[in-house]
Amino acid sequence: MMCKKSRCFLGELMYVNSSVSWLEALDWCEQRGLRLLHILSEATQTQLNLLLSSLEPPYGPADIVWVGLVHCFLQPRETWEWLEGPLERYTHWHPTDFPRWRFGYHCGQVTKAESGDYMWLDDCCSRKRPFVCQKVTDGRSKGTNPARGGRAPCYQRYT
Repeated sequence: MMCKKSRCFLGELMYVNSSVSWLEALDWCEQRGLRLLHILSEATQTQLNLLLSSLEPPYGPADIVWVGLVHCFLQPRETWEWLEGPLERYTHWHPTDFPRWRFGYHCGQVTKAESGDYMWLDDCCSRKRPFVCQKVTDGRSKGTNPARGGRAPCYQRYT
Protein backbone atom coordinates (compact mmCIF):
# COMPACT_ATOMS: atom_id res chain seq x y z
CA MET A 1 0.00 0.00 0.00
CA MET A 2 1.21 3.49 -0.83
CA CYS A 3 -0.13 6.72 0.69
CA LYS A 4 0.38 10.34 -0.30
CA LYS A 5 -1.52 13.48 0.61
CA SER A 6 -5.01 12.32 1.63
CA ARG A 7 -5.02 9.19 -0.53
CA CYS A 8 -3.90 5.58 -0.15
CA PHE A 9 -3.61 3.11 -3.02
CA LEU A 10 -3.77 -0.68 -3.15
CA GLY A 11 -4.06 -2.28 -6.58
CA GLU A 12 -7.04 -0.77 -8.39
CA LEU A 13 -8.42 0.81 -5.19
CA MET A 14 -7.91 4.36 -3.92
CA TYR A 15 -8.97 5.32 -0.39
CA VAL A 16 -9.67 9.05 -0.07
CA ASN A 17 -9.45 10.44 3.46
CA SER A 18 -11.87 13.29 2.89
CA SER A 19 -15.28 13.31 4.58
CA VAL A 20 -17.90 14.11 1.96
CA SER A 21 -21.45 13.09 1.05
CA TRP A 22 -22.06 10.09 -1.18
CA LEU A 23 -22.81 12.30 -4.20
CA GLU A 24 -19.67 14.38 -3.60
CA ALA A 25 -17.65 11.14 -3.42
CA LEU A 26 -19.22 10.00 -6.69
CA ASP A 27 -18.35 13.32 -8.36
CA TRP A 28 -14.78 13.25 -7.00
CA CYS A 29 -14.12 9.78 -8.42
CA GLU A 30 -15.69 10.52 -11.80
CA GLN A 31 -13.78 13.78 -12.22
CA ARG A 32 -10.61 11.69 -12.08
CA GLY A 33 -11.77 8.99 -14.51
CA LEU A 34 -12.54 6.54 -11.68
CA ARG A 35 -15.74 5.16 -10.21
CA LEU A 36 -17.02 4.78 -6.68
CA LEU A 37 -16.06 1.22 -5.70
CA HIS A 38 -18.07 -1.71 -7.07
CA ILE A 39 -17.50 -4.95 -5.13
CA LEU A 40 -18.35 -7.67 -7.62
CA SER A 41 -16.32 -10.51 -6.12
CA GLU A 42 -14.84 -11.87 -2.93
CA ALA A 43 -11.39 -10.94 -4.30
CA THR A 44 -12.36 -7.24 -4.43
CA GLN A 45 -13.92 -7.47 -0.96
CA THR A 46 -10.68 -9.01 0.36
CA GLN A 47 -8.61 -6.27 -1.28
CA LEU A 48 -10.86 -3.62 0.30
CA ASN A 49 -10.59 -5.28 3.73
CA LEU A 50 -6.79 -5.28 3.40
CA LEU A 51 -6.70 -1.63 2.33
CA LEU A 52 -8.96 -0.38 5.12
CA SER A 53 -7.47 -2.53 7.88
CA SER A 54 -3.94 -1.39 6.93
CA LEU A 55 -4.60 2.35 7.25
CA GLU A 56 -2.65 4.12 9.96
CA PRO A 57 -2.74 7.74 11.13
CA PRO A 58 -3.07 10.26 9.60
CA TYR A 59 -5.03 8.26 6.96
CA GLY A 60 -7.06 6.00 9.19
CA PRO A 61 -8.44 4.08 10.80
CA ALA A 62 -11.38 3.93 8.39
CA ASP A 63 -14.32 2.15 9.96
CA ILE A 64 -16.92 3.44 7.45
CA VAL A 65 -16.49 4.42 3.78
CA TRP A 66 -18.80 5.15 0.85
CA VAL A 67 -18.95 2.66 -2.04
CA GLY A 68 -20.91 2.67 -5.31
CA LEU A 69 -24.06 0.96 -4.05
CA VAL A 70 -27.32 2.81 -4.65
CA HIS A 71 -30.94 2.16 -3.76
CA CYS A 72 -33.46 3.80 -6.06
CA PHE A 73 -35.08 6.59 -4.07
CA LEU A 74 -38.06 6.69 -6.46
CA GLN A 75 -38.97 3.08 -5.67
CA PRO A 76 -37.92 2.41 -2.06
CA ARG A 77 -38.75 -1.31 -2.21
CA GLU A 78 -36.58 -1.85 -5.30
CA THR A 79 -33.36 -3.80 -4.99
CA TRP A 80 -29.93 -2.34 -4.43
CA GLU A 81 -27.68 -1.86 -7.46
CA TRP A 82 -24.15 -0.88 -8.28
CA LEU A 83 -24.10 2.39 -10.16
CA GLU A 84 -23.43 0.55 -13.40
CA GLY A 85 -25.70 -2.43 -12.97
CA PRO A 86 -27.36 -4.94 -10.69
CA LEU A 87 -25.81 -6.68 -7.74
CA GLU A 88 -24.29 -9.71 -9.31
CA ARG A 89 -23.85 -12.98 -7.48
CA TYR A 90 -21.55 -11.75 -4.75
CA THR A 91 -22.93 -9.79 -1.76
CA HIS A 92 -21.55 -9.05 1.68
CA TRP A 93 -24.38 -7.32 3.58
CA HIS A 94 -24.15 -6.81 7.31
CA PRO A 95 -26.25 -9.70 8.71
CA THR A 96 -28.03 -7.84 11.52
CA ASP A 97 -28.62 -4.38 10.08
CA PHE A 98 -29.86 -4.97 6.54
CA PRO A 99 -32.34 -4.44 5.00
CA ARG A 100 -33.63 -1.44 6.83
CA TRP A 101 -35.87 0.11 4.15
CA ARG A 102 -35.81 3.44 5.94
CA PHE A 103 -36.67 6.65 4.18
CA GLY A 104 -33.53 8.48 3.13
CA TYR A 105 -31.17 5.49 3.33
CA HIS A 106 -30.35 5.10 -0.36
CA CYS A 107 -26.56 5.03 -0.46
CA GLY A 108 -24.17 2.18 0.23
CA GLN A 109 -21.30 2.15 2.64
CA VAL A 110 -18.88 -0.42 3.97
CA THR A 111 -18.63 -0.53 7.74
CA LYS A 112 -16.36 -2.44 10.08
CA ALA A 113 -18.27 -5.14 11.94
CA GLU A 114 -17.43 -6.35 15.46
CA SER A 115 -15.66 -9.31 13.83
CA GLY A 116 -13.23 -6.90 12.15
CA ASP A 117 -14.66 -7.71 8.72
CA TYR A 118 -15.93 -4.88 6.52
CA MET A 119 -19.56 -5.39 5.52
CA TRP A 120 -22.09 -3.55 3.36
CA LEU A 121 -24.72 -1.32 4.91
CA ASP A 122 -27.16 1.38 3.83
CA ASP A 123 -27.02 4.98 5.04
CA CYS A 124 -28.30 8.49 4.51
CA CYS A 125 -26.55 9.90 1.42
CA SER A 126 -25.85 13.31 2.98
CA ARG A 127 -23.67 11.94 5.78
CA LYS A 128 -20.02 12.84 5.50
CA ARG A 129 -17.44 10.07 5.32
CA PRO A 130 -14.30 8.98 3.44
CA PHE A 131 -14.70 6.86 0.33
CA VAL A 132 -13.03 4.38 -2.00
CA CYS A 133 -12.64 4.89 -5.75
CA GLN A 134 -11.71 2.21 -8.25
CA LYS A 135 -9.94 2.15 -11.59
CA VAL A 136 -12.37 1.05 -14.28
CA THR A 137 -10.96 -2.23 -15.58
CA ASP A 138 -14.05 -4.27 -16.47
CA GLY A 139 -14.94 -2.52 -19.74
CA ARG A 140 -17.92 -0.66 -18.30
CA SER A 141 -18.24 3.02 -18.93
CA LYS A 142 -17.10 5.80 -16.65
CA GLY A 143 -19.24 8.74 -15.67
CA THR A 144 -22.40 7.04 -14.48
CA ASN A 145 -23.51 9.76 -12.10
CA PRO A 146 -27.33 9.40 -11.96
CA ALA A 147 -27.71 13.03 -10.92
CA ARG A 148 -26.04 13.99 -14.19
CA GLY A 149 -28.09 11.74 -16.48
CA GLY A 150 -25.79 8.73 -16.18
CA ARG A 151 -26.71 5.10 -16.72
CA ALA A 152 -27.52 3.78 -13.26
CA PRO A 153 -30.37 1.35 -14.04
CA CYS A 154 -32.73 2.38 -11.26
CA TYR A 155 -32.54 5.97 -12.41
CA GLN A 156 -32.85 5.21 -16.15
CA ARG A 157 -36.42 4.00 -15.69
CA TYR A 158 -37.53 7.47 -14.54
CA THR A 159 -35.67 9.77 -16.95
